Amino acid sequence: MTALRALAVAVVLAATALTFRPTLEHGLLNWDDPRVVGHPRLADSPGRLVTWAATTTDMQHYQPLAWLAYGAIARAGDRAAAVHAASLALHVLNVALLFWLTTRLVSSGDDDGDWWIPAATTALFAVHPMRVEPVAWASALPYLLSYAPLLVATGCWLAWLRGGTTRVLAAAVGLYAVSQLVRVTAPLYPLVLVTLAGAVPAARARPFNAVVRAAAVFAVVAVPLGWMEAGAREIEALADIGLEPRL
Repeated sequence: MTALRALAVAVVLAATALTFRPTLEHGLLNWDDPRVVGHPRLADSPGRLVTWAATTTDMQHYQPLAWLAYGAIARAGDRAAAVHAASLALHVLNVALLFWLTTRLVSSGDDDGDWWIPAATTALFAVHPMRVEPVAWASALPYLLSYAPLLVATGCWLAWLRGGTTRVLAAAVGLYAVSQLVRVTAPLYPLVLVTLAGAVPAARARPFNAVVRAAAVFAVVAVPLGWMEAGAREIEALADIGLEPRL
């Protein structure tokens, strides 16, 4: 990493940490937080917790790895402080990974000339008001936990597109599976990967049919997990909420 990029990363991460530092002093919201962070099943033995997490759709989500993360937090003395510290740390990590990924998308080498593009876009993401909900709300921790492996998976996909080995592709699939087992945040991810293959000039060396076949492997992960997530939701009928308010 060149000097300007390193300085840009440091500034963006510092701004992120300072912006959300007050969340470390927050308590839990009386809006799902007690049901999630204080869930009675989190006190189970590790074996029973794993079994329950792998099969439950409590809180209308299929999120086995998220429940295990909450289980680890539940063993902390101050659950509110622990979950907010974890959220802030994960957000800073995701911002760093987004900077890395954006750099890979826009850069063809180590030239400093394009350092400002990942710096500006990552900074906008990092401190945008839409980040308040996932970072400050304890019940939204799974989103932050899901993004990190998803971002790395996308970087691995780019590496494969540019001539990486099948091991790199396998790593991307595995990371995507981990991400979605935390929470199904990207069920249409295979379509995103195909779009990236067309948008990144260096990726055009890969035949389109090879790209589609590789993306289909991700769909093997996305479809069953998306189906389980959809089955966990309680959808209001049109008779209860009509078409006009939905639009």
